[in-house]
Amino acid sequence: MAAGHGPRKAKAGMSAWKRIGWGIMGLVLLVSFWWGWGFSSGPADDFSGVVIWVADGDTFKVRSERSQYKIRVYGIDAPEQGQPFHREALELCLKLTHGQRVRLRVVDRDRYGRLVAAVTLPDGADLAEVLLQAGLAWQYRRYNQDPKYRELENQAREAGRGIWSAPNPTPPWDYKKRKSPAGRFSSRWGNPMDSKAIFA
Repeated sequence: MAAGHGPRKAKAGMSAWKRIGWGIMGLVLLVSFWWGWGFSSGPADDFSGVVIWVADGDTFKVRSERSQYKIRVYGIDAPEQGQPFHREALELCLKLTHGQRVRLRVVDRDRYGRLVAAVTLPDGADLAEVLLQAGLAWQYRRYNQDPKYRELENQAREAGRGIWSAPNPTPPWDYKKRKSPAGRFSSRWGNPMDSKAIFA
């Protein structure tokens, strides 16, 4: 009797493996479809949007065609909350962008899900360049080596504008290293109780 059940058991085992194989294949197809859909439903590499929220000197949110996107300004790093000139950088970004339609050239997406983009203001100026010239941001040389940005930063340093009015200002990337994980989250997104974090 034991020998008589052998082929049926083997056949049942093969059927089970076949079902598992089909299940894995279906899962792969589903993930592939979802992944492709996620990319295709995102914004184009070059698009425009109206700024509806400003978190700090280099972070804001835009609305474009019924969608909203968090934007991280490419090429610079503005002072974090708690650093000197954080409010000045935020207020300048607010003045130049809030309620305005800006042009965005997407360069990357960061680990927080924000679109890293070069930002062109309504008058054609580059937002990063304006902040650098005012002495309210550092060139983020880890990700950007644009010689024009470096020149603007050097000019602001020589003139002692903004952050460069101090002898040895601490760059935001070093400042964040000294803070706890909770502190890094707060400084990156801004304090929601801060009256200067503007929502539309």
